[in-house]
Amino acid sequence: MQNQLSDEEREIQYVFEQIINKNYTILPDTIAIGTVLKINLEGDLDKDGYEKGYLVLTQNSGILEHQHINDIEKYTKLTGTMSVKNKITSENICLIGKKHNIDKVKELTIIKTLKINKKIKKQKQYKYKK
Repeated sequence: MQNQLSDEEREIQYVFEQIINKNYTILPDTIAIGTVLKINLEGDLDKDGYEKGYLVLTQNSGILEHQHINDIEKYTKLTGTMSVKNKITSENICLIGKKHNIDKVKELTIIKTLKINKKIKKQKQYKYKK
C-alpha cells in the first residue's frame, strides 16, 4: 500500500521543491523583516485579479504592518507559528482599508497566501446580484 500525502504535506513538498529550484523572490526590507521568500503558485493580481502563493519566513523574520487599499489578503499557516498583531492564529484575513502584519517568527514558518483584487470582487458581486 502506497503512503498518500495529505494536501498540507503536498503543499509543503511543493514549497521546498520551488526553493530547491530557486523559483522564489526575496521580499524587500520595505515589506519584510529579515529573509522572507515569496513563491507564486498561480495568478497575477493585476492581470488575473487574484494571486495564490506562499511566504516562507526564516527564523527571526516577519512581515511589516501594511494596509490593503486595492485588494483583500488571506494568510493561512501551514507550518510553524504565526502571530498577527501579537495574537497567535492559524488564519488571518485583511479586508480593504485594513492593516495587518506577521510578527517575527521563532522558527521556519510557511504561510499560504491568497489575494483578490477589489475590481474582481466587485465584478463577482455584480454577477451574483443578477
